Amino acid sequence: CPQCQSTVKKKDLRRIYCRALQVLDTSERDNAIRERDLEKKSRKKIAYEKAELQLAYDILKDQLKRLQNEHDRLLK
Repeated sequence: CPQCQSTVKKKDLRRIYCRALQVLDTSERDNAIRERDLEKKSRKKIAYEKAELQLAYDILKDQLKRLQNEHDRLLK
């Protein structure tokens, strides 16, 4: 027994019957959950690609500044 923690005998158990049993179609819900998960995955992938491209952009930007400074130094 969950309340008193005593052991239960088989004769103590009673069957409980449901008067009205309804079947629900959860296919729309399942499809929505599946689409949500796919969207999350694609957003993570895009965010990762964005971070990679931002890093590459920053590196190229720094390299451009360095080369411009070197160019200006050589012209003087």
